[in-house]
Amino acid sequence: MRFGVIAFLCLVPLAPAFGQTTFFVAPSGNDAWSGRLADPSEAGDDGPFATLVRAQQAMRSAGGGTVYLRGGEYHLGEAFVLTAEDSGTAAQPNIWRSYPDETVRILGGVRVDGFVPHADAIVKRNLSDVALSPKGFRQLFFNGARQPLARWPNAGAGELPGGGWTFVSGSVKGAEKQQFLYGGDRPAGWNDPRDLQVSIWPNYNWWQTLVDVASVDAPTGMVALKEALPYTIEPGRRFFFQNVLEELDAPGEWYYHARENTLYFWPPEELEGAEVIVPVADSILRIEGASHINLLGFTIEACRDTAVRIADASECIIGKSIIRNTYGFGISINGGQNVRAIGNDIYHTGRGGIAMHGGDRATLTPGGHQALNNHIHHFGNLYQTYQTGINVQGVANRIANN
Repeated sequence: MRFGVIAFLCLVPLAPAFGQTTFFVAPSGNDAWSGRLADPSEAGDDGPFATLVRAQQAMRSAGGGTVYLRGGEYHLGEAFVLTAEDSGTAAQPNIWRSYPDETVRILGGVRVDGFVPHADAIVKRNLSDVALSPKGFRQLFFNGARQPLARWPNAGAGELPGGGWTFVSGSVKGAEKQQFLYGGDRPAGWNDPRDLQVSIWPNYNWWQTLVDVASVDAPTGMVALKEALPYTIEPGRRFFFQNVLEELDAPGEWYYHARENTLYFWPPEELEGAEVIVPVADSILRIEGASHINLLGFTIEACRDTAVRIADASECIIGKSIIRNTYGFGISINGGQNVRAIGNDIYHTGRGGIAMHGGDRATLTPGGHQALNNHIHHFGNLYQTYQTGINVQGVANRIANN
């Protein structure tokens, strides 16, 4: 048992405490039921709720309590938000947790199946019937693992960290932060560069970003970006192109054609029976302006930004959870007081692990936030600049035993 868990066990009751203010949610539940039973009744006329939102309504009507999520998958199209109306008290915090000895996955994404052959090992799927984010998506997960966008050079090529790279061949006078020149003629064979991105280290070796491409002019070898970067783009700096259909040439790679709303994919393994997830929700769980809420024991994954956001809250806990496969951070704690991230496993994030900001530096008012006994690894998968396991700002916040 890790050190921090000992203290955590004293803070949060782990044994079932099924009482008058206990509700249950299950993938096989029904929002028309009472939510008071952990399993459907023999008559099939009562049992657990089906959704978190229905349980939230019941908790508010009951004045609080505990919600147990039964094992299984819960796919959210948008973040589940707990506000001041969902607050508990110091004597009785409101608890949302997994049912004992069951695995609860809360995903900010949708399953995609029904692929059809495209060419060779590549399959495709029109997503017109899938409720995607209006912003599109830049991640795809196969059996829980992030897959690389079709890119050039390929991820497996080259000796530099991050795989293969190509290099800036020249600057564009007067537009050094938004345009650059490349060498060679590879992009000349690409039919539609409008969905392109570049991952680029424009100047210094400690600043990298992903940025959308506005245009590629093959005759002149000039790339124009959709936004200016903070630093000038210097000759010799490394970058790669991604989201290129013509470069979909390795197992695991994929490409999304936004205007045709079609996903192209080379499965790394047998597709039948596999899980393919596309993120649609920016965040998965949010606590805003609330107090005395505990979120415990979930697997939280697949989102377009940071998975768990806690803002202007107090005396809340996110604990005993697995948080993975995010585009941003695993957990963000911003403002408020005495919020704790305890005993979480956080990994395969696009940015860092935990971002924690609390307290006022002008008055030295303490924030009191804590990050304790978390296991954070394999972060910064998409953005490498200033990505840390734990990023802390403010006054009197504590980091220990991570």
